[in-house]
Amino acid sequence: MGRADELEALADLRGANLSGANLRDADPNGAHRLAKRHWHQSGAVTFLPDQIARMSWPEREFLNAIAAKQYGPRNGAK
Repeated sequence: MGRADELEALADLRGANLSGANLRDADPNGAHRLAKRHWHQSGAVTFLPDQIARMSWPEREFLNAIAAKQYGPRNGAK
């Protein structure tokens, strides 16, 4: 995936591309469909807060460890 594709995918995730569902969509399944589309099209992974809430404690910790390694710890994280 080229830089332009990465920027377009990021713009979609931020809700800038209104050609389909976006993360601010009133449709409760719209964000899930967008995340699924990005996974299949570009390999980008998006976890929505409700998905994380349904994960087991080990799954959440694993996800948090990966995110902290890639992007640094969240503000207020220990």
